[in-house]
Amino acid sequence: MNKAYLGATLFVLAGCASASASAINPADDLHCAIVIRTLERNADQLGANVNARKGLYELQTWYFSKIKRERLEEAQGVVEAMKRYPAEVSSVGQKCSDRAFGDPGFSRWKSFVSGDYDRKAMR
Repeated sequence: MNKAYLGATLFVLAGCASASASAINPADDLHCAIVIRTLERNADQLGANVNARKGLYELQTWYFSKIKRERLEEAQGVVEAMKRYPAEVSSVGQKCSDRAFGDPGFSRWKSFVSGDYDRKAMR
């Protein structure tokens, strides 16, 4: 999954809109985990191909692996912010993707979790 392809997919999946700053923070791992997971869960109905779904899986597992369990209590607040600012989901998703691809650890993570996704898809 290359970064440019995934970025374009995030824009298509989330509606291609952008807006001003909101309560959705692309610098926060929890926010990225929730945004990317939401996009992943809706990928099929939004017409994402298998490569896009795999990329979203890799991203959301990366971000969820980085957050502390106690922070999960804040997830509902992120979901509510996404409902209030739906036009921002795309740009936040893109920024989260860019941030992951800029982290050297993500490349190692992606190669590890890619096989996990393939095994699940074979079932």
